[in-house]
Amino acid sequence: MTKKKYYDNDGNPIRSKPKKPFKKFSFWLIAILMIVIITFGANTLTEKKDEVEQAVSNGTENINESNKNVNEESETNSNEQKASDGEDKLEQDILKGYDQLEIDYARIMLMTNVPKIDPIEPIIFVNKYSAGDRIFTAVDSITYPEDVTVLWGPNNSYSNHDVTMIAYSTQGNGHITIYPIPTEYEISIEAETEEDYRMLAQEIVDNAYSTYVDPSEPHLIAEVIDNVEFIYE
Repeated sequence: MTKKKYYDNDGNPIRSKPKKPFKKFSFWLIAILMIVIITFGANTLTEKKDEVEQAVSNGTENINESNKNVNEESETNSNEQKASDGEDKLEQDILKGYDQLEIDYARIMLMTNVPKIDPIEPIIFVNKYSAGDRIFTAVDSITYPEDVTVLWGPNNSYSNHDVTMIAYSTQGNGHITIYPIPTEYEISIEAETEEDYRMLAQEIVDNAYSTYVDPSEPHLIAEVIDNVEFIYE
């Protein structure tokens, strides 16, 4: 291959030499800028990579911490539920061996505070009346429309203004119908004649109302039963 000549035989230039680009200032300026851009881009990518890795790491830690909290909360709730179930079972065990009717009487007494337990004579009388039985013996025209239970007690410690008797019928599902018996004081001033007793009896029937019996706390029920004597008449 023949080399290209830049001078003739006499030493005169016949063509100019190509200039070397790397000797130009603009070439080095562009090169430096390219190096700076590449370096900056690499640093930026590295920083972004580090940020992403840190975010992923933080997210993983947050998820792990959240799962830990959920597990701890779930375990706490489970322990609390077990403790509550255990307490409920212990409470229910308190009433084992008690008569179911007396448990019902105690619940009604706790809910209505009638009849009150006389500390001098802690006795509760239990009377059963059938549908059609008289409300007052002086009146045979007004009777109980259904079977009822009457709870009453001695009144040695309370006023005659206090209600000492409750009459009710059982409706099932924890509900009873209460027939509001007047106090001894009300009966003494309002019922002098047979007609007065008839009107009072009619009011008792007309004002009967249904209510739900609060199951109450087993230990309170046991306390009532332990402190009174139920006498069935």
